[in-house]
Amino acid sequence: MEKPVIPVTVKGRYFWRGDKRFMVNGVVYQLGKTRSDGSRIHLDPLADEQLETLQRSVSLFKELRLNTLFILYIDETKCHDAAMDLLAEAGIYVLIDAQCLCGQRRDLSCHKPSATYTPQLLASCFRAVDVMASYPNTLGLIVANEFISSLRVTSAAPFLRALTRDIKKYMTLATKQGQRVLPVGVSAADISHLLKTQLDYFSAGSDEEAIDFFAFNNFDCVGQWFMIKSGTTPLADMFSSAHIPVFFSQYSSAETRARPFFDTRSLYTNDEMLRVFSGGMVYEFFDGPGRFGLVRHGTTSHGTVSLKKQDDFASLQLALNEFFPPRRLEQRTAKLQLLTEEDEPLDPSYTVISRRDIDVSSVGATTVFAGGKPPMPRRTYEWQASHEIPEAPIDWAALEAQIDEKIMDDEWTDVQADVHDMAVDDLTFGIRDKLIIDDDSQFIREDYRDYQRERDRTCKVI
Repeated sequence: MEKPVIPVTVKGRYFWRGDKRFMVNGVVYQLGKTRSDGSRIHLDPLADEQLETLQRSVSLFKELRLNTLFILYIDETKCHDAAMDLLAEAGIYVLIDAQCLCGQRRDLSCHKPSATYTPQLLASCFRAVDVMASYPNTLGLIVANEFISSLRVTSAAPFLRALTRDIKKYMTLATKQGQRVLPVGVSAADISHLLKTQLDYFSAGSDEEAIDFFAFNNFDCVGQWFMIKSGTTPLADMFSSAHIPVFFSQYSSAETRARPFFDTRSLYTNDEMLRVFSGGMVYEFFDGPGRFGLVRHGTTSHGTVSLKKQDDFASLQLALNEFFPPRRLEQRTAKLQLLTEEDEPLDPSYTVISRRDIDVSSVGATTVFAGGKPPMPRRTYEWQASHEIPEAPIDWAALEAQIDEKIMDDEWTDVQADVHDMAVDDLTFGIRDKLIIDDDSQFIREDYRDYQRERDRTCKVI
């Protein structure tokens, strides 16, 4: 019997799979083809027509012991059941960019945020939620990827915070349909002096509009200082006080074609990196124009999918053997928990301190840090984001009514199916019990009369 897939959740600064800490070990997984003019067409790698490629890829995922894919483009009109089931069987979770739908891409623009923060944008993001929330192996949603690209566009940050609020509010409304609430985060560009400010800005304040995790891209030449076996590193220092999960959404040194993956080794073996970060995703699985792929994707003379390992594949596999199998990872991280103020230590022998009162480089492995959210960053020359965020450009009451109507339609469909199976004498009681009819409600009585007419018509058929 197959083990059920356990959704990954967020508690404190870590991801959890059940009662065990979940460390992201993934790759960027995207498919595309080049037009005659040199431009790229993005394909949905989880769609049924790409299933053969995914099936062949899964065996390679297993060789690398991957547990996460970062999917940059999906087509909400396609079926993803077969792909997500296949990945679930392999123990692989999926992180989705909520704005990048293949069919209709309506990104929030950092250059024209007011003009692009539209009902159409929200509808597109809500479709991404509906498509992916039903799968237990959806790790979460990236609200925006590399949105803040320079100092000049930091003033657009309130719109991204508003989009985060809107997606979270929609997911809350969708719970009426039994839909799962997904963790929501952002993926920041590789601009080191803006990273910590973005973490603080998007994670501060009310939970209704704050992100649940923070990811960032890193393509610097990190090989030598990442090789530190103990102690701290510049990036670990930067994020040592984070209160939500932080991980690398896309990483790898871009200084050499033959990548040694020293960054991977340090990420999963350095105690300080393990304490601060929740893993990362290597850029990238398939070879693209940048030639940083682990695998070359092609087609054989017979028209079947061909996947050829590149040199970097073997190098990454060797690096990952430093910390896998997972038992070794669990042994290393078992005593590196970072708690929020309301949490209790897993073990009474832990020392509980405030992260604001200690030099993190001097603590031992049995130290548990406690702390809360950061304050909202103040406006400066380098950070022009206002603390006020715009109102949503949609009618929430109307949207909630649509959700309620859909729920009612689904219930009616269920009742109609029951009508065919129930004995005539049981129809009245069965339908009334299902709808929990209130005789004082004129609206429900009118609906119920419609049900009676449907019952009478169906009974004649029977």
